[in-house]
Amino acid sequence: MAREPETRTINLTEQRVRELTCPEGKTDVFYPDEKVKGFTVRVYATGVRTFVYRYRILGKSAKIVIGSIHDMHVSEARRQAQKYGQLVAEGKDPREAKADNLAGVRARQEEAKRKAVTFRDAWETYLEARKSHWGERNYLDHIRTSAERTKKQQAGVLARFSPIPLNKFTSQAIADMVREESPKRPTAVSQAYRYLRAFIRWLQDVPQYQGIVSADLYKSRQIRDSLPKSKAKNGDCLERPHLAAWFREVQAIPNPIISTYLQGLLLTGARREELAKLQWKDIDLKAGRMILDDKVDKDSGRTIPIPPYLTSLFDKLKAQGEGYAKKKGRDLSPYVFESKSADRGYIAEPRIAHNQALERAELPHVSLHGLRRSFATLAEESGAASGLIAQIQGHRPSAIAEKHYKRRSQEVLLGWHTRIEAWFLGQAGISFEYAEPIKNYLADLRRISTNG
Repeated sequence: MAREPETRTINLTEQRVRELTCPEGKTDVFYPDEKVKGFTVRVYATGVRTFVYRYRILGKSAKIVIGSIHDMHVSEARRQAQKYGQLVAEGKDPREAKADNLAGVRARQEEAKRKAVTFRDAWETYLEARKSHWGERNYLDHIRTSAERTKKQQAGVLARFSPIPLNKFTSQAIADMVREESPKRPTAVSQAYRYLRAFIRWLQDVPQYQGIVSADLYKSRQIRDSLPKSKAKNGDCLERPHLAAWFREVQAIPNPIISTYLQGLLLTGARREELAKLQWKDIDLKAGRMILDDKVDKDSGRTIPIPPYLTSLFDKLKAQGEGYAKKKGRDLSPYVFESKSADRGYIAEPRIAHNQALERAELPHVSLHGLRRSFATLAEESGAASGLIAQIQGHRPSAIAEKHYKRRSQEVLLGWHTRIEAWFLGQAGISFEYAEPIKNYLADLRRISTNG
């Protein structure tokens, strides 16, 4: 039976709160409980009913919603009203206490959500955040290190950590990885450990991940004792007696793009990726210079000379590319070292052809990075200064004088780079028509060698 609103208190029961009505002409009305002061049921003209606690604090009337009659029993709502009454008695506003409680709940929920982030989630955020600071090769190596297993490749060393929540990522997990993987692929483990160490340091600097994992997670003695011992790189560098056989077999590679690319690596000392992505628009064959994407100068790149022999190789490559493009009715590829099979459009994997050339020449293994090392090592034998060689290769200047004063012009670099190239070809027994100054330089070298 419906009841009219009363000024006197009533015993609020489950049945009664459902019978209460809002008088005609009013939008809402409060029905006070006789047991707990301030505990009321608010009934709206729409039929909605809610439990409300009404009180006075600092001389002002206030109220706070406890909840819907459909969500809680009247006895539960009454107990909550009693708690609010205790707060008022202590001089505290229940609304503030409720807001603080909700904030605490949200904070705990956010913390739980933050800690539930998996290694994979955080790792992918890390790669995206650091991508612009790395070279393409470095970025791809990070992806491979954490890649999942496929039919064509085994899982990366760090892939095992992917599903682990960051708050459960332990030093023991790293130690187990190092111990189990080191015997099978020590180089990959050493690289993965370096990447992991940088990743953990990064986590400490990002607010959303701070404090989830220990900053010392990778430092335990158990991990360090199990890491593959780093060894100095033995070999991986062409020596002067190797040049004749190396050039002979590399020049004989049927694919002119790969042949020119490998010779370009040796004759410029460029990094493999920065030369691979070289575009025709960045080459000026008349001026004898090209612009490479540079690890140090990321904005403007690095301008280096193109010595005469290498210029002739580029000339032939461009003529062949234009001829092929015309035959196929398409434009010349923007990339000097075009690859029709590679997704990125330029040469992706020249190592196979290089390794085969080394095998035919009966030379020890030399990696593509070893060709960069070979340029630096052998160019000094041609008489070039180390600072000049470093400028061509794009090394950071090491000495104060090199850093602040000795930045050589392109004309000076070209002159010296031509001498370096001529020295390489001379040692390889390759005939190439140079201008008179270089001919005289080569004659002097032969005379010195003969007298020696």
